[in-house]
Amino acid sequence: MELAVFPPLSLRASDEVSADGRRWRRALAISAALHALVLGALLQQHIAPLAARLMPPLAVELRPAPAAPPPPAAIEEPARQRAAAVDSRRVAPSEILAVPAEAAPAAAASAPVAAVAAPQAAAPLEERPAAPARPVAEAAPPRSLDPNAQAEYTRLAGEALEPYKRYPLVAKVRHWQGTALLRVVIGADGQVKEYHVARSSGFAALDQRALEMLEAALPLPKVPATLAGLDLPIDIPVFFRLTN
Repeated sequence: MELAVFPPLSLRASDEVSADGRRWRRALAISAALHALVLGALLQQHIAPLAARLMPPLAVELRPAPAAPPPPAAIEEPARQRAAAVDSRRVAPSEILAVPAEAAPAAAASAPVAAVAAPQAAAPLEERPAAPARPVAEAAPPRSLDPNAQAEYTRLAGEALEPYKRYPLVAKVRHWQGTALLRVVIGADGQVKEYHVARSSGFAALDQRALEMLEAALPLPKVPATLAGLDLPIDIPVFFRLTN
């Protein structure tokens, strides 16, 4: 049996690699330290003054704490002292009732005057008799129209229209007949206030001729004294009849 003999391993390459790694790490640490120093110097030189300007130091003022309120006993004590001082300044009753000798005669002289004036103030007021009530004048009753005088004046007004009666030609040709009733209102001044056809004759031509007769007869006869001063309504009939 033959034994394989391996050649001895060479460690030179691995040793060189390990030495290079250690040098590289050492250089990296030195570089980091240098960068840290430079950065710290920059911060100290530029960043710190800028931060001081942007953020001024806070000013803290220390104030003493407010004094605690005095206890109730300390407040009541001065009040009792002031009340005692006021009581000491009060005038005794004997001093109030004491009247000097010089003022006594004047008080005695004024007493009768007060005694005389009192009954006068208490005297009852004099009672005056009430004035008699005046009778109230009764309003005069309103005037009313005399029906007899009204009927008589209506007859006179109708007679005043008769001279102006003219039978309409168209009514005569067609043989129209009828009675138109005129309502006339005479005012308190005796003048005609209004008029109209209160009841038609059945034919417009006859009604129109009745109104024309009234207008031609104006003014109407004077209103009698018994009807004067009042609004007087009258109804005047106007007859239209054809004769053979």
